[in-house]
Amino acid sequence: MGTRLAKIADRPLQSRRIILCEGADEYDILFWLRSKRELGESDVEIMNAQGRNNLNPLLGDVRFMSGGSDLELVAVVLDAEEQSSKDKSLVDNLKATAQAQQIQVLIKILPDAITPGSLETLVRRHADGNAHASNCADKWEACIQSSQEWVTRAQADKAWGHVWLASQGAFHSRIGHALANNAEIRKQLPSVLEHFDALLEEVLRAPLKKTPPYVS
Repeated sequence: MGTRLAKIADRPLQSRRIILCEGADEYDILFWLRSKRELGESDVEIMNAQGRNNLNPLLGDVRFMSGGSDLELVAVVLDAEEQSSKDKSLVDNLKATAQAQQIQVLIKILPDAITPGSLETLVRRHADGNAHASNCADKWEACIQSSQEWVTRAQADKAWGHVWLASQGAFHSRIGHALANNAEIRKQLPSVLEHFDALLEEVLRAPLKKTPPYVS
């Protein structure tokens, strides 16, 4: 049974497909890409779980939120973090919850299915290493490295990403907000947008079944 968390949409959900994002950055990027395709909520709903700990409870409640039986597919987008036993347990719990809800689930991990890290790891991987912003972020990282041995790969890349973003000249507090609202930053990170657009395409093209369930 779901936890009956407060709805994060002020209307009944309209699509049989939902993308449930760990946070605001993934949400902003996917929302912008959906708008660019001139699609809307009836094609695919995009939801911000507002934190990693909310993913599984929200997945358990999506039928309640959607008003019931038409929902068939939920794609969950989250950071790999360190791929620890705790991180892997979360993925296992998401799959079990989806199966209990008789929903197909796609687990989409950033930067990919095998590398520790986060959305910012993807940004770092594709940003121009010779550009001013990357040089600033590299120098900042080198400056604090000796006193930051405790930092995980995901934490280091998130911090690097904030410095990279702050070095762009236009103020944005988050990479997702920047990509959704700043064309110049989008020009610098086409591969990141392509990564998310491929994710969106996979969700849109995933076959829906009236007979539940299957988990991938």
